Amino acid sequence: MRFIPLILLAVVIHPIFAQNLNLNNAQSKLIVKGTSSLHDWSLEATDMGGEINFDLDSVLDIKKLTFFVPVAGLKGSKKGMNKKVQNTLHVKKYDTIDYQLKNLISATLVAKHTYNVKISGILTINGVSKLTDLLFTLDILNKGISITGTKNINMTDYNIKPPRALMGILRTGDAVKVSFNVLYQ
Repeated sequence: MRFIPLILLAVVIHPIFAQNLNLNNAQSKLIVKGTSSLHDWSLEATDMGGEINFDLDSVLDIKKLTFFVPVAGLKGSKKGMNKKVQNTLHVKKYDTIDYQLKNLISATLVAKHTYNVKISGILTINGVSKLTDLLFTLDILNKGISITGTKNINMTDYNIKPPRALMGILRTGDAVKVSFNVLYQ
């Protein structure tokens, strides 16, 4: 009979260890870099959001991880680039780029409170959804979770025709590199 209160205490306390955190837009950064026949270019996300839900007992128990960027929030490094990006990504039809966790593949402790993580999820760009693996570093902080990584993407994999300008003289390369450092609190 003495064990029943301990079991009840464990059931009551366990939910306290589950965390649901939202992306802190002001403390997060996402940059897309690409090339063209004239110069390299970059976009920075000025707006993004998402959510992570996990059990504090184990980083291996990530129940939910989402991330989204409104296409209108991608701002170019070169003048006039923003409208070109929005047209290329069909912003009126597909207004966000989304990633949603499907499953955790691995999480390896590399330092105290720091893990190398590999997940699989659905990345949706330009209305095209693909199962995509992400590798990143996850740091457990006093007031949240920091996720840092990079992902190489080919635009044509998402039915995006690499933009051209100046009557075809300027040609954008198909490959882009996405770097992210996001904070969930």
